[in-house]
Amino acid sequence: ETYDWDCAAFNVIGYRAFAPVVQGLESIEVGTEHFIRGDLALYKKQMTWFKKNLDIKWVENPQAAQVLA
Repeated sequence: ETYDWDCAAFNVIGYRAFAPVVQGLESIEVGTEHFIRGDLALYKKQMTWFKKNLDIKWVENPQAAQVLA
């Protein structure tokens, strides 16, 4: 009640996907679909960023990470 849906804190996948559900404009099924699509899009965007960042060293286990430290 204190904040409206335009608040910056609500501009993340979960809130953005479920705001219409809470407002009674969409069903929970539609909100879930929007959430999944948004989450997958964010995953793809992050993986693209990680692949372009050559400074990141990928390791298979914690012991391998300790060797890099």
